[in-house]
Amino acid sequence: MNIYKDERFLKEVKELSEKLNIPENVILNAHRGYYKFIKEKLEELPLKEDLTDESLDSMVKSINVSSLGKFFIDIDKYKRKKEIYKQYLNNVKAKED
Repeated sequence: MNIYKDERFLKEVKELSEKLNIPENVILNAHRGYYKFIKEKLEELPLKEDLTDESLDSMVKSINVSSLGKFFIDIDKYKRKKEIYKQYLNNVKAKED
């Protein structure tokens, strides 16, 4: 779903624009910028590397999004996902052979 085409969302943007006397495109750009920042911060995390408990503990590994809650990474989930990913890669390689 593209939220920027959703009628309810665009209606809210229009109402906010009128209430605050701010152009709609400024509100849309601020909204896009907020989620772009979150996406970039999550993509910066070096999760493709094999991290130790200490290296993961030294990283900032959570982002709080007021409307969605807190996104975070803990070492146990990281290790489980990493193992699942390795198994997936092994299965793909086995099928190629």
